[in-house]
This record gives sequence, structure tokens and C-alpha cells, in this order.
Amino acid sequence: MRILILNNFSYITGGADRHCFDLAQILRAAGHEVAFLSTAAPQNIESHGAFVPLEVTNATRDTMAYTGRARVAAHAIWHRSARGAMDRLVREFSPDVAHAHKVYPHLSVAPILAARECGVPVVQTVHDYEFVSASAVDETGGRIDKTEARLQYRALNTALFQVKKRRHVPAVAEWVSVSRAVAETYAKHGISSSAVPNFTLQGTDAVPGFSDRTGVLYVGRLTSAKGVEDVIEVARALPEVAVRVAGHGPLATAVRTAASKLPNLEDMGMLSQDDVQRELRGSRVCVMPSRWQEPGPLACLEAMAAGTPVVAYRAGGLAEYVEQAGGGRVVTDDPSALGDACSALVQDRLTWQTMSANAAAAIRDTHSPEAYLASILEIYKRAAKR
Repeated sequence: MRILILNNFSYITGGADRHCFDLAQILRAAGHEVAFLSTAAPQNIESHGAFVPLEVTNATRDTMAYTGRARVAAHAIWHRSARGAMDRLVREFSPDVAHAHKVYPHLSVAPILAARECGVPVVQTVHDYEFVSASAVDETGGRIDKTEARLQYRALNTALFQVKKRRHVPAVAEWVSVSRAVAETYAKHGISSSAVPNFTLQGTDAVPGFSDRTGVLYVGRLTSAKGVEDVIEVARALPEVAVRVAGHGPLATAVRTAASKLPNLEDMGMLSQDDVQRELRGSRVCVMPSRWQEPGPLACLEAMAAGTPVVAYRAGGLAEYVEQAGGGRVVTDDPSALGDACSALVQDRLTWQTMSANAAAAIRDTHSPEAYLASILEIYKRAAKR
């Protein structure tokens, strides 16, 4: 088959981007052709396809002039260049299916409607809640975004939600959710989807044992939604346990300040992917206290692939992944419960060994590239018959 992947970025800014590149890799390895419709940037990983200008990023959006912001907002609703790029790809690449991931605000609905008009079925993977709420992190179906910091961004997200609801949703042939939890949420809002758990390419051979590891590790964005303050509380409650925090974000200063006062808390800053893997393999526990309904985080799978049990709050696909695997503990969203679970796993060798083995087994089975490929190809074939 010829699969066209649509995604805002052709380099890694988050889990959805990494998923797209891993998906392209396993599709090509299985003999399928893959092209991308994305934005152009010097750090792009993919080069086969069509790439429209990248006008703004999260790092530059607050420094843009008013005219630039107005142009970006208009392109978020309808991007003529992205429409033209889709038309060219239909002629030159002739895709059997267009697999969309994150296309707002950089690509807009334009290439989705172009694909439908040209007879190319659209498969949409949902990595968050953007098609049921104006805010991608709101699973409740809110029509107005209340989470973005600035009014202009909230207004744009609110307007885009109506575009998604009225134009994008009807154009999709098949929907894919990254967990059962996400599929159930979408079903409540009238969108039926296939739950296909995320996968990871990380291997599970010869993971280090209990004696070769120490402490608790947090890796991710340093935000309240990710529960970073609760990680600090765990360090404060468990002075005998080494707690390491890796990442960047709005709470970086709070982590740095806490680390200067707590001898067992280490602020590791932003790590490379190789360094993250090394730290996961050297930690007894990966703590992920997300306070939003985390859909299906790759970070959880990377931890389990390293044989590292995950301790998480009962929220969304994250809890589902951990519980289904038996690869860690899921607790109520309370720092005390979080600390107790971390402390127990750090000390209990037998329980740790069982959970470590379960986690690695889940990666080989439920979250393997082979399992994902089989499921997504069936969905592509279903979409192509519509």
C-alpha cells in the first residue's frame, strides 16, 4: 500500500511525532510506501513528500507581530499551501490512504477535505481530545478552550473546534484511538473508533536487574498537569530514596529550587533520548503522576520496555497501559499514595521482579510493532473499501 502520513511536524516535538516516524519505519520495513505531508524545517527527519512553510512554533509564537499572528490564525483554519500540497501528492504519490495525526494549527482542515474530494480515504489517529473538546487536554466535551494562557490562543482553539467538528470529523473514514480509555471518551461524544494501543521500537533484551538499579525517575514536561509537584512531595516524604527529575517546562525553577533543598532530589535538566534510556534502565521505578486523562503516553511504554515498573495515577490510557500489563502500580491521585507505592517497589525485590517481567512482556506482545502493524493495516484496508 501507499500511505500518506499527515502531521504538523517532520521532526520530534513530542510523542505524536515520534509515533509517526516509528510508524513510517515499520510500514516501510513491511514493504509499503510512505510519504509525508508536513511542515518544512531544517531539522526535519523525513524528506519524502510535501512540506509547507513552518510559520510559528511554541517557542516563537509569543514574539510574533500582530500581522504574523493573524496570518497564522487564518492558515490554521484554511491553509491554501497545504491544500495544494495534498493535490500534488494525490497526483504524484497516489496514496491508497491518508493517515492524519496532528494537523492543527499548521496544516488545517484543507488537506483533509482535499483527500476526501480526491477519493483518498482518511484515517485519523487521535492522540488527545481535540475532536471532542476545544482544548486537547479536556475530555469533557467543552466547546470553549479554558486552558491556554492567552485569550487569543483560547479564541483560536475555540474557533478551530467548530471547524474540526463540522468539516474534519465528517471527512474521516476510520478513527483510531491510542487506548480503550480514549475510545470510550470519543464514543460518549458520538465518534466510534478502533482502540489500537501505541507501540515502541525500544527493545527488551537483557534488562538490568533489581540490584543494578536505584531510586525513582520522572521524565517529561515539568508542568502541573504532569504532576511534577507531586514528584517533589515524594522526594520530601522519602528522604532515603533517590528521586531524579528530567525534563523542561514551566515548573523548571520549582524543581531546581526543591533540588537545592532536598539532598535526595536531583534536577537532571533536559536529557537526550539515549540518556533517557540509560536513566530508565538504571532506575527501579518510573513515576508518572499525570493529573489529566493521559491518552497513551510513549514514555510509559519506553519505561516498561526497559523493564522499569511504572507508578501512576488512575487517569486515562496511562493507567490502562500499566494495569493491563501488570507492569507497575496505579494509585489514587494523592502524593501520599504515590510515595507509598514508590517506596514499596523500591524495596520489594520479588514484587519488583514480577512487575519488571510483566512490563517487558507487554512490550513484546500488546505494544509490539508487529501487533500495531497488523491492526493498522486492517484499518487501512477497511477505509480503502469505503
